[in-house]
Amino acid sequence: MSVHTAFIEAARLILLALVWLVMSALAQAQEYPARPLRLVVPYGPGGLGDLTGRVAGQRLAQSLKQNVLVENRPGGDTMIGTRAALQSPADGYTLLFATTTAGIAPLINADAAYRFDDLEVVMPLSFDGFAFSINAAVPAKNLAEFVAHVKANPGRVNYGVSGSMGPGELITSRFRAIAGLDMVKINYASGVPAQKDLAAGVIQAYIAGAVPSDVGGRIRVIATTGAERRSTAPDVPTFRELGYPGMVGGIWFAIAVNVRAPTPVKQRLSRDGASILAASEFREKMAGVGATPWAGTPQEFLAFIKADLALWDADIKRSAKVE
Repeated sequence: MSVHTAFIEAARLILLALVWLVMSALAQAQEYPARPLRLVVPYGPGGLGDLTGRVAGQRLAQSLKQNVLVENRPGGDTMIGTRAALQSPADGYTLLFATTTAGIAPLINADAAYRFDDLEVVMPLSFDGFAFSINAAVPAKNLAEFVAHVKANPGRVNYGVSGSMGPGELITSRFRAIAGLDMVKINYASGVPAQKDLAAGVIQAYIAGAVPSDVGGRIRVIATTGAERRSTAPDVPTFRELGYPGMVGGIWFAIAVNVRAPTPVKQRLSRDGASILAASEFREKMAGVGATPWAGTPQEFLAFIKADLALWDADIKRSAKVE
């Protein structure tokens, strides 16, 4: 066989292989999903993340005409669940209920064993900013008065944080740096005891994902960190309205899949996801469990995540320098 003939034969085999790959991908997309899917939720049962994930999973099952089985894998700042999803076959049958924390975790932990780029968001779900609350005994009716009070009393105002280097702590650190505030940090294992101490006056300030209840008039919400005012607290201004444009952040939820999943499968999930998110019934169910449905386009959501993670990365680096 001449060199020319061998070259032609090799090219023919390569072409046949490429055609087979394309046809296999198209066939897979047409058959997908041929069996039940698994949705890994990196939170325990009963919380906002779990409830939101179950609402999304139920609607996705209806759209795909296949069961979507929710698997709770809490722990490790969502890293346990995220790793479990990424270690599964990249065939589109394992989905991840992705969150802000899943994006932040590999920026903080060198042993996270994944990067957020290993995931591809196929269905935006929600975004809710944090609520910044103070004890009602603090002589401040608004954010400007609170900043003035702290500056007049350096090192004498306590603020609470829950968890270890989570979004709440990072965005509080960001506010302290932007406003130039000297406050004392009190660590809590979770938000429940922190909010109890806020109501009791043990701490004077706390940023949390949920708008706290009034607790007999002992807590005052003075600002939120969303791009827009929260529907559950329409009278509370955003930090951005009050002159702090860099204080935008919170908790976003989305459905993601391994970035190595077949492109036609990811496209199918994205199409179904966009259709689901646009449905008023789905948006009402999301709001019913306490999540604010994403109001923009999927493309805007991806741009938002990228900008959001850049802000968290800056927070992490600033906190590392302080410590």
